[in-house]
Amino acid sequence: MGKLFLSGGGSEDQTIAIDRIFVSGIMESKFDEVLKGYVDGGGVVYGGSAGAIIFGNNILTSAHLDINTVEVEDFKGMGMIGNYSVWCHFKKNNDRLINRFVAEYDSSVIALPEETAIFIDGSEKKVIGTEPAYIFTNKGIKSITGNFSL
Repeated sequence: MGKLFLSGGGSEDQTIAIDRIFVSGIMESKFDEVLKGYVDGGGVVYGGSAGAIIFGNNILTSAHLDINTVEVEDFKGMGMIGNYSVWCHFKKNNDRLINRFVAEYDSSVIALPEETAIFIDGSEKKVIGTEPAYIFTNKGIKSITGNFSL
């Protein structure tokens, strides 16, 4: 089976509009079902920015970057990592925003700094990169490196 790369948006000014069009287009076209089948069949997918966010539970993790200028109304992601949403481009000053997101949407968050990725293959999960990833839940924040479980 081959490999698939799902990119994110463009410049910072365009990212949210492009990300939301990208994500909503995947969901509206039912391409999410094709992606799920591809992954379940052993396919490898790398997602960057919006391409990673789509695999989470809720795509509003990118809302702090801009306003919803494209008027997307459905913010549901593919939910392929349980009740976790993916927060890309994480910075330490995002903690308060993420905690608010967790409380408002009842969705835990995997926050990824620029230097970090997560690898998920069935039950195997590990952090790759030079910085840790962070898990935000309604019980607090946990820094993760190496292998981890959700």
